[in-house]
Amino acid sequence: MAQRVGESGCHLFTLLGAAGVGKSRLIAELLAGIDEDATILRGRCLPYGEGITYWPLADIIREITRARGLDATELSVARIAESLEGDEKAGLIAARVSELLG
Repeated sequence: MAQRVGESGCHLFTLLGAAGVGKSRLIAELLAGIDEDATILRGRCLPYGEGITYWPLADIIREITRARGLDATELSVARIAESLEGDEKAGLIAARVSELLG
């Protein structure tokens, strides 16, 4: 983890474990030592239900929108596509992301 902090780019960190072993505490301790300039996005899996496969991704999208001062509930397909300007699949990506956010 320490070697990733000094690098520029995206990195994925996954923490798995049984309920109650201290995953949330471990993450809180790790994040406390990371520079404020880093953007940290988290998505959590819910412990129940069906049709929640993409819940962690939706969490991450909501976190990104809050970081940019936006309200995720007000995001429209057009607004998402606008932020992806220049990407040939912006419309498709925006439609799928909008579906994730419900």
